[in-house]
Amino acid sequence: MLKATSRVKPEYIPPGWLHTPSTHGFKVLKVNDKGEVEAYNSMVRTNDSELRIFAHLANKLVNNPDATGTVRLFSERPVCVSCQGVVMQFKQMFKNIRIIVHSNDQIGISEFNRLSEL
Repeated sequence: MLKATSRVKPEYIPPGWLHTPSTHGFKVLKVNDKGEVEAYNSMVRTNDSELRIFAHLANKLVNNPDATGTVRLFSERPVCVSCQGVVMQFKQMFKNIRIIVHSNDQIGISEFNRLSEL
């Protein structure tokens, strides 16, 4: 099991939790807490847990694009549009890996719900 947290700088992440400093080439967006891209109070989503997890997995699987398996992602909050993009980019790289996304609050990501089991 992989554990990651969002909005925490790598130097403050607890031992055993992911702090992948690389984005593995994933394109991330500048999104605010309302889900608006490039809007007031937007921040580049390089510290989000979803990016940390999928960048870590991509780094491990970089030489194995035909890898198979299932990734089950649980997020306490709705998955932002930037992280939705990271999930889709990972899926394009590793087509044989099934991705299942769950969150406590699905509000605001209805379009992603349609894609939540890939």
